[in-house]
This record gives sequence, structure tokens and C-alpha cells, in this order.
Amino acid sequence: MNTQRAVTTNFGQTDLVLSDLSGPVARLVLNRPDRLNAMTVEMDSQLRAAFAAAQAAATCKVILITGAGQGFCSGADQTVTQQASAADAGWKPVPQQMHEFRFGYLVAASKPTIAALNGAAIGVGLVLASLCDIRLAVNDAKLGFPYSKLGLVAEYGIAHRLVAMVGHGVATELLLSGRLFRATEALELGLVNHIADRASFDAFVNSYAEELATRCSPRSMKIIKRQLLSCQQQPFIDAVQQSGRELLEARQSADYAEAKAARIEKRLPSFTEE
Repeated sequence: MNTQRAVTTNFGQTDLVLSDLSGPVARLVLNRPDRLNAMTVEMDSQLRAAFAAAQAAATCKVILITGAGQGFCSGADQTVTQQASAADAGWKPVPQQMHEFRFGYLVAASKPTIAALNGAAIGVGLVLASLCDIRLAVNDAKLGFPYSKLGLVAEYGIAHRLVAMVGHGVATELLLSGRLFRATEALELGLVNHIADRASFDAFVNSYAEELATRCSPRSMKIIKRQLLSCQQQPFIDAVQQSGRELLEARQSADYAEAKAARIEKRLPSFTEE
């Protein structure tokens, strides 16, 4: 498997976010390495725009978000004024609809999203990662939700998300204590999916993302994402009925036929449906 495709150098420079949409793995890089990619309103706005471009790109099957340098995102940049401009960045502090939510584009995206935590992910940085579908982390990355120590509260729906990922007891301890912890512990808690050491991290991330982009049906992944989102509000029988209807449709799809043919012919599938 070619693990270099996801790290090609065909980046579009938008100052605070770099993007490479040239292959099946769209790579978005937060680009303030001198500040461990601390979030500003302008970075927030540029990330939203870069993500929209990746979502719209026909070649893109998977969207990967990571950070430049030694950190993923160390939180909101406290050295700049943040309040001024939520509206300018395209979201509302108290959203009524998903598209008004700061990270609603992550939740609503039809394509799988991977957060590659190459270093510190703290506060809003860890919220951003938590709202992606999959989290991969370098094993010594420092993580945390330090709101209680800052006189703040759990932001952007993270209490809801965290309970779903790690359970009520663990979510309670992490949010009330505001403590920092390593990715090794986050793996044990279920907050991250896989870890790797720093020397092998890039190769591992690239290989993992390429696997999703080349071996998994975009149609299947889109519907599975929708099922996972819907089931949080559905009675179980409704989820069973929905999955039954969708399974009947899946068995009639071109991607299902292609997956069967690829297995028989012992080759990689060439999926065509979105």
C-alpha cells in the first residue's frame, strides 16, 4: 500500500490552515506551529472553508485534520480577542440548527473525518478532535478539558459527546477535574481509537486513512455515519427498522456488487457510488 499519498506537498496555503485535496485523503493542517496551533477566530473560519472544499471535492473520500509542528491544537488563543467574531466565522454561540453550531460541519459531514493528534489537544482543540469520527494520537500527546480550572463550563456540547464515548463516570471525572492526561490513558478510556509512537505516527496515520479511502465504500460510510447520528435520538426498534430498509437498498447497490466482485477476483475494489 502506498502510504505517501496522504502527505503529498500540494498544499493550498491559506495562512492558518493548509489543505491538500489532490487525492482520496484530503489533508487539512492547522498552521500556527509557534503557538501549538492555538485556535483563533480566523483559523476557525479558514478551517470551516477548507473543510467545505474537501467535502465538495469529488476525489476526496476521507478528511484528515492534523496540526503543523509539535501540537494538534492547544486550545483557544488567550492572547487575542475571541468574542468579536463568532458571527464572522459563520456560527452562533447558542445555535438553533446544526449548521449554526461551531462544529456542526463535522457532525453533518457525509465523509469520514479523522483527527490525527500529533501533539497537544486541549480545550477547544480536544473538542474539535472529539467531534471527528476517528481519533489517532501520538502516544505522548497531552490532552485535557481544563474548563473547571478556567472558571468555564463544558463547551460546544462536549459533555453530551464525551458521555457517549467514554461513559458518564469517566466523562464526569475528566470534566470536573479539568486535569491533563496522556494519549496512552485516553486510549484506555476510549477517547482515542489508536496510538503510535512519534517515529511511526505519520506512516501509521497515512496507512490508516488510505485504508478507509481505498477499501471502504463511500456510500456505506456515509450511511453508517447517518445511522450512528440518528440512533442517539431513536428508540431501538426504529433503528432496527431503519437499518433493515437501508440494508435492502445496500444489497442492490453498485458498491455491493463491486465489493463481491473484488473479493472473488482478489483485487482492490473500485467503488463508484457516493
